[in-house]
Amino acid sequence: MTLDELVARQEIVELVYRYAHAIDRIDCDLLESLFVPGAMLHYGLFDGPASELVAARRAGRPGFVLTHHQIGNVLVRIDGDRARAQSYLSAVHQAVRGGRLRDEHVRARYLDRLERRGGRWLFAERTLVYDWSWTTDADSEPWWDALGTNCLAGSVGNDPSRDFGI
Repeated sequence: MTLDELVARQEIVELVYRYAHAIDRIDCDLLESLFVPGAMLHYGLFDGPASELVAARRAGRPGFVLTHHQIGNVLVRIDGDRARAQSYLSAVHQAVRGGRLRDEHVRARYLDRLERRGGRWLFAERTLVYDWSWTTDADSEPWWDALGTNCLAGSVGNDPSRDFGI
């Protein structure tokens, strides 16, 4: 493997991680910057242009109170300025379903087609393959609030990571 291939692989892995961060923090500017124009998403729950997902996120977070994604086992195959990647996903989505707050645990894989444009790797197409799920009633109050502690907690919009510089 050449140094250029190693750098490309790392850039692709970072792209996959940035997507998870952008979705969880609803950072729409970052999210929008990760796709080539006309990129397509095939998620089952959402199938369409990435631009429509970004627009939906800008309009709010319908259906989810919060999401938290962990990515791992990223495999990359590079062919010039095109690449394919598979990454494993472990996510928790919190949502109100039937009037009850629910935690939806999902294990899945992203199958990505990527393109290098202007020296940057971007998503051209993402397909989500679901492997496992489990849902349960959620606690309405975080455990750190119940203990009366003064913990730094994540949030959408004004998250501590926003100005952290990564």
